[in-house]
Amino acid sequence: MARRLGLAGLAGLASANMMDVIETYKVPPAGCVHGCAAWSTKGASLWAHGVVPAAAGSHCAQPGAAVDQYIDGAWCYCKTTPTPAPTPGPTPAPRPHPLDKQVLALYDSTPGMDNFVGIATVAHPTGEPAGSTARTWLRSLATGAQGALPLRFEAVSGQDGRYRLFGQFSDSDYDHYLSVDNTNSGYVSMGATESDAMVVQVVEVEPQSITKAKQFVLINQSPGAAQGLYVSYVRVGQAWIRANSTDLADAMIVELRPVGPVPSTDWGYCTSAAGVPEQINVQIAGPHTVVVAFVTFEPAPPTNPPIVRVGRAAQSLNDTVTGVTHVHVTRAKDRTYYMHFVKLDGLAPRARYHYSVQSGGHNTTVSDTFSFRAPYPSTGGGNTVVDVWGDMGVYSWNNMENLKRDVDTEEVDLVIHLGDLACTPAPPPPRARCCPPPLAHPPCTLHRCPT
Repeated sequence: MARRLGLAGLAGLASANMMDVIETYKVPPAGCVHGCAAWSTKGASLWAHGVVPAAAGSHCAQPGAAVDQYIDGAWCYCKTTPTPAPTPGPTPAPRPHPLDKQVLALYDSTPGMDNFVGIATVAHPTGEPAGSTARTWLRSLATGAQGALPLRFEAVSGQDGRYRLFGQFSDSDYDHYLSVDNTNSGYVSMGATESDAMVVQVVEVEPQSITKAKQFVLINQSPGAAQGLYVSYVRVGQAWIRANSTDLADAMIVELRPVGPVPSTDWGYCTSAAGVPEQINVQIAGPHTVVVAFVTFEPAPPTNPPIVRVGRAAQSLNDTVTGVTHVHVTRAKDRTYYMHFVKLDGLAPRARYHYSVQSGGHNTTVSDTFSFRAPYPSTGGGNTVVDVWGDMGVYSWNNMENLKRDVDTEEVDLVIHLGDLACTPAPPPPRARCCPPPLAHPPCTLHRCPT
């Protein structure tokens, strides 16, 4: 939801409208060996206005009408070239850990259930502590995929078919490994470290449904009283997940369903190029001061401070200002963000400044040139017009295009975000399904487009 706020107070509500985002600086998916296909060959229904933008080309993008399905950032279809049919070879040997590194949801297909396994952020089984960010309890009550808990399967070396399961709330404070309470009926929670995580054996069983989808049971193989017991659930009430069944007939039968569309040889999610600035934005810090912030992904920590080149004309970025870099590593330990901040002060009121940014890392890239206008003076200035918005989910009816239009036309001087940046909605229990920051800050939303 977005609101327009001036000095006189609340002026109105902005309608919702997701925009198309084309990310020319992204790297094609590793699975697209020939690069990205031209969007013009794939139809226009994915795009916000039903038309393939002229600038889309074969770049990575986030088509506005497709963000409900493709939730993990920029992507593209793979370009294909005719290749000869492969020569038949011997049947490969079964892999000991076919699920390794996959992120899957547990769909409880036990007759009479048909739910996804999710978490309760506060509620808890009898005898267990209330849920918190440190530990939450699993239950089979989520009626839709958005309420499912995404689980990353991690192979246990030397133990075929056995995995540790890491709950992924997209880098939220709830993210932990699954564990089992061996002292209280084997209740399963998300609150462990890798060293004390629950070890689960995944065993395929005869399909119990007419869909004939592959179905599995889970066996707890963690040392303790519940070792060797099937994972099941409480048959009444909250359907809490627990490892306490000795009989296969009482085990929970699950389908392992991908979370969102699954990248393949036909398409994939794009990645960030090393050392290329992303998520560039200008933050107001005082009547004569702003902070330019941006993010890079790099193979090694920067050894020098980040810089902003700034000037009163796009062709004359004559002043260089240095800043600081902070490091953020995701809870899953699978991505490192280098977050850069550079303060620009002594700005002339309402003057336009042009700037580019660059990380202090090795062989990094200088960004495009952007521009901003300095704040009004603290006294005697004009009316500062502000767009205020919050709870901005990344879905097709959000307000990103409205914000971009306001910035491009300079109808507003400042944008304020209240929180819950780019999280998708979900039915109870609440789920912080936050998307990667590149989706949260598309180009030109919080700063002007390249000059």
